[in-house]
Amino acid sequence: MGVTRISNAIEAKLRERLKQAALSPDFFGSWNHCSGSRKSVLCHSIGVGLLAAAIAEVAGVQQVGIDVRLRRAGNNWQPDVIGFRRGRRGELVPVVYADFESPNSSDARVPEKDLRAYRKWVQGGGRAAPYVIVVCLPKAPYGPWPLAYTTGRGYNVKHRGRGKRVRSAPLAYWRKVWHSEVARRKIDLAKIGILNVGDGEVGRVNLSPRASSRRLPPRRRL
Repeated sequence: MGVTRISNAIEAKLRERLKQAALSPDFFGSWNHCSGSRKSVLCHSIGVGLLAAAIAEVAGVQQVGIDVRLRRAGNNWQPDVIGFRRGRRGELVPVVYADFESPNSSDARVPEKDLRAYRKWVQGGGRAAPYVIVVCLPKAPYGPWPLAYTTGRGYNVKHRGRGKRVRSAPLAYWRKVWHSEVARRKIDLAKIGILNVGDGEVGRVNLSPRASSRRLPPRRRL
């Protein structure tokens, strides 16, 4: 099954799961339920659970693994969810890999932590099944939305001083950043799909040139 078909299937099933969950708008649209928040740290665990349940209902998926540790000749990868089918000898064969990124990890790390990690796994001999990433980026936040990890070797150090811009439009900001990084790193997106639940509904993050034609605002000097 190609990435378009499986992304469509996951999108439809995830939409059903989100509707059933009836979560508050701030659950995936703010940092209220992320690590270090004032309320709870349930965002990632609930998100992965919903994603796993959606993948389990996709045609062709016979088994679902969560927090799977993959190893192949020194090439390691740990996606949040894998949908498997049974091979001819009863072995589990990946149908789709998936990761869920909470609001506090839907940032500059996605090209490095997710996209490049998938490419490394495939280029290292791992099975080239489609890869779907679910991120949490609202058009405008429904609660606190700080810009973290901007010191030392933090993923967002290059964006230090842009907190206000990020907070005003998380989806628009990070989509442009990702598009730029994908082009710079020459990452092939042929088998990759990106879904977004930041506004409480399932949408797609389009990293095509048209979607990111506008330039990012210049970085403020510190």
